[in-house]
Amino acid sequence: MPTKHAWTRRGVLLAGAVGLVGWTGCAITDPTVESTSGSTAGAITTGGPSPSASEPPSPELVQGADAEADDQVYVALAGHAGAWHAPAGVAAWATAVIGVRKAHARLISQVDPLSGRNGDKTTRFTPTAPASTKGIASWDAAQTAITSSETTLAAGHRARALEASSAPMALLWASLATSAHSRIATHVVPISTTAAPIAFDPGSRADALQVLLGHVDALIYALEVGLGQLPSGDSAYASGQQRLAQALTLRDSTAAGLSAASTTPAQASLRYRMPNAMANHAQIVSAWGQFESLLLDAWGRVCAASSGTDRGRAIDQMFAQADRAQALGQRLSTYPGWV
Repeated sequence: MPTKHAWTRRGVLLAGAVGLVGWTGCAITDPTVESTSGSTAGAITTGGPSPSASEPPSPELVQGADAEADDQVYVALAGHAGAWHAPAGVAAWATAVIGVRKAHARLISQVDPLSGRNGDKTTRFTPTAPASTKGIASWDAAQTAITSSETTLAAGHRARALEASSAPMALLWASLATSAHSRIATHVVPISTTAAPIAFDPGSRADALQVLLGHVDALIYALEVGLGQLPSGDSAYASGQQRLAQALTLRDSTAAGLSAASTTPAQASLRYRMPNAMANHAQIVSAWGQFESLLLDAWGRVCAASSGTDRGRAIDQMFAQADRAQALGQRLSTYPGWV
């Protein structure tokens, strides 16, 4: 049984790239959200010209910011959740979502959305929310409005990600799309953060696939360890078996993709460090959820390093990983898919 080990999501993602996977000879860069601690390990700024506050914003920026600013259904829900007999915790979730969407709208309206924590926070325009809460007077009505709004928002951001000309902007739009998707059917309170996206060099697609492969191998190991501990009648056992089969298929297809690109797939390690002792149901489910969250980050890197249909597939995988992580009790950050 692997020993308990204190970790961070950034540490494990980088470990998956240079330690757990064991591949060498490549420059390791990671899509980085710059935190208030000042750590920007792995981030590489593009060095390109910065936009000017006097330049008119592009239509996709205005459309994206306006859509994010449309938070009125959440404002109504936060204030009326009790009267509408919404489930416990929904008011807190709605309040947290208001903060997330305001942060997104504010970021997109900046002169440079990828300036990082210490960059220029000057805005080029003020987002305008087009929506109204008219007609929303119950929990059922609010749910319908949220599903419609977030589905539209996720699709719009996904389209903007596919059209983005730079890797950092592609990942930013994909991250915002994943955030919207995560709110369609769940009410998991997101993690509050003051982090800010910053420009980076995504490296090659082969590099990104190697990182992805390392995280898939680690997930497979965690699933096998957990299934070996759980009794067959445990509520997580059948879903764990199903996920293991899916992960094995993903491992094989990722390795095949690397081989097709004339890159040798890295070999899996014999063992991986687990986030806890994995001694009972709660610990096992928690560990599985953390590995699923890390796989979301890895797909974010693949998204940034890809284009066309490959980028679209990576975004769809980010959506799926958000669903899996939240189903296992994990909370997403303001910018899911960024490290």
